[in-house]
Amino acid sequence: MASLALRIDGMYCDHCAQTVAHAIGALPGVRSVTLDGDVARIEHAGASLDAISAAVVDAGYYTDRAHVVAPATAPLAARLRALGWFALAVAAVALAGTGVNAAFGYNVFNAIPTIDATIPLGMLVVTGVMTSLHCVSMCGAVNLAATAGVQARSLRTPVLYNAGRLVSYTALGGVAGALGGVVSMSQTGAAILLLLATAVMVTMSLRMAGVITVSLPDLSGLPGARAIRRVGGAARHGRGAFAVGLANGAMPCGPLQAMQLYALSTGSAASGAASMFLFCLGTVPLMLAMGYAANLLKGRGRAVVARVAAAFMFVLALSMLARGLSMAGVSPTLAAPADPAGYQVAELVDGVQTVEFDLAFDDYADVQVTRGVPVRMVIDVDEARLTGCNDEVLMPAWGVDQKLVPGRNVIEFTPQETGEYAYSCWMHMITNRVLVTD
Repeated sequence: MASLALRIDGMYCDHCAQTVAHAIGALPGVRSVTLDGDVARIEHAGASLDAISAAVVDAGYYTDRAHVVAPATAPLAARLRALGWFALAVAAVALAGTGVNAAFGYNVFNAIPTIDATIPLGMLVVTGVMTSLHCVSMCGAVNLAATAGVQARSLRTPVLYNAGRLVSYTALGGVAGALGGVVSMSQTGAAILLLLATAVMVTMSLRMAGVITVSLPDLSGLPGARAIRRVGGAARHGRGAFAVGLANGAMPCGPLQAMQLYALSTGSAASGAASMFLFCLGTVPLMLAMGYAANLLKGRGRAVVARVAAAFMFVLALSMLARGLSMAGVSPTLAAPADPAGYQVAELVDGVQTVEFDLAFDDYADVQVTRGVPVRMVIDVDEARLTGCNDEVLMPAWGVDQKLVPGRNVIEFTPQETGEYAYSCWMHMITNRVLVTD
């Protein structure tokens, strides 16, 4: 009996490991296959390395003779290698995002259409289509993890994933509509939900990158598990895609939060469910196309995209962490301006400190004021730059919660203590400061 330890590129979930183990285990002479991270430990009696490599490639993954590793050090080496690639991918994603934002001044994470009670029900499909790019940015890595299968050109898993999203969104809309304006989640509750989601996203990203190995618990014995399996379909990966789609309804996403408020405002379970269904329906085409494209990935291409998706998910989780801490009242350390000119200093006019600036897509302004003197902050809003993210300003230090409208918006407060105070949009995705001095 011979032993072989072989690194496999492109695996990032339990289904991947099962697929590879089945493909290798079906070969003549193979006695057992055990997966540890991205390393397959194979016990065999004369199985050909070329045949094993060909089976892995046919299954949609990649390996070759250069991927043979020493069995004793394989697990640790695999983790260190995966960690190195993951760190490089995270740095590349962060630099690319910073570069795009600096070059074009446009942050796709904050490019959210304004969603309020003035939108006709039928226009919610169009709003969903407009929001699709944001959905791909926020949930693209989750979409990839749920839908990338081994059957090229198959629409099964992408359809099941989006069906789960439709069911989840519609159900949430119905619940929100039924509740009407009676119940709403507190700021603390929303912060806890966001921080929990952050922990899940970090775990998913590290698992997808191969840095850690985490398997989901067996929930097959819980009430209702059989019904979910029937709805999700008979295929193991199909059920997983449908379940991830269902969980997507709990994603702390800006447009989703705005839509939940819209559903809440309808005061009707039927209208709330219909509004969320139509909105989600508008996001389906682009998400479905992305899932279908993921199914075309094989071999090294799958490995590269999995690394990038894992890094993107991790960067997104860091953004969610900052939002969650901000909502919980723990402001992350803000980078100081490169020079004092980075603060816009208020001018004293008739006993009132006045500061005025134009609204940007993903920025307000860092301002400097003096304590004990009333402040008048004027935000000039171009309707073309008003989004569903930047349209409401929160200043918890002075109890300010103000919606922005096209034109001149005046916010007034009087700071009594010196220090640096964060203020943000209602989603806590845009954060700036007010520096109060003597």
